[in-house]
Amino acid sequence: MHDQGYTIILNADNLHVFAEAFQQGRIRFGQVVEIVRRDAPWAFGFHPKQFTLHHAWYKNAKPNLMANNTLKYKRIDPALRAGLRARWNRPILWPVAAALVVPLLGALPAVVGYVRRTRSSPR
Repeated sequence: MHDQGYTIILNADNLHVFAEAFQQGRIRFGQVVEIVRRDAPWAFGFHPKQFTLHHAWYKNAKPNLMANNTLKYKRIDPALRAGLRARWNRPILWPVAAALVVPLLGALPAVVGYVRRTRSSPR
């Protein structure tokens, strides 16, 4: 990386220069990823990471690469789950109202025409 006329070779050997350059914004995150890939390509295969995303009512959800039989250790907070489901899944009623009103509005011209014909004098 070029910095003010001289080249900084960023690797794991001079981390203090690396950290200072990163904090000052002279290094982008993509460059950091490339340095890690170049200096320690085995790190992510040897020390794998696993992440989970779960709701607040779902407890004891910790990723485990060795055991897949952790279901019996899970906890669920039913009160919190019911409250969140009620808040998230409120019924939307406007489609029902629209389904009732639109056909009535569509039939209105026919009804008006029928009433006009029946009330008009015979020819």
